Amino acid sequence: MGRRIRYRPSAAAEQFVPTGRAQGDTFLGQKAVVIIVAGFVLMLAAIVGGAYFIIQNKKFQSEFAPLAGVCQGKWVGQASAYSSAPGLHPVVGVRDGAEGWQLDSYLIPGSALPQSLAETQLVLCLGKSQAIYIQRCPYGEDTTVTNVIDRYYLQREARLIEAKTGRLIAVQTFKGSSPDYCNKREWFGKDDKTVSVTGPDIPDSEIRSWASAHFLIK
Repeated sequence: MGRRIRYRPSAAAEQFVPTGRAQGDTFLGQKAVVIIVAGFVLMLAAIVGGAYFIIQNKKFQSEFAPLAGVCQGKWVGQASAYSSAPGLHPVVGVRDGAEGWQLDSYLIPGSALPQSLAETQLVLCLGKSQAIYIQRCPYGEDTTVTNVIDRYYLQREARLIEAKTGRLIAVQTFKGSSPDYCNKREWFGKDDKTVSVTGPDIPDSEIRSWASAHFLIK
């Protein structure tokens, strides 16, 4: 004789234990792995790129170091002579900063940089920004002046010099924009007796545009 067995859905469910993952979970897991790997590759590329830039910059600084002296009245005999003939005339940028005249690989577009010291024809010397006084705006009550605002604009001089001889090829003084005009009423802090307001600096792109007429002659 057979036995009568009672059907228990809960027991059947307890006995069924899934051994695999849902298709959606597998896809999400694979996607996460791809994102992690991609992030690692990008990080590695950034590290390698940064290291390469540091090495190249050190090489640039070492190779062209003598050219910094051109902005101080010296010259480099092994450099090439400059002529105003059409074409590209390799140039190196030098900027006057906190530590004196220093090579600046960003000042000149890469296509105009020389491959060696002997190939260099020009040096672009970019002086420090100087604050030029415009006016003083007095503020106070009645006839008593208690606070003032001094307005300035920035200017800097750029020179193009032949590296081989130290001969001045071109010079230009660039003037930055003036700051905002003084308002009729201004708010001053407790200790703000004199406030200086300066306009923006001259962008390097403006100086490059001027210099390119001499190192990229059409």
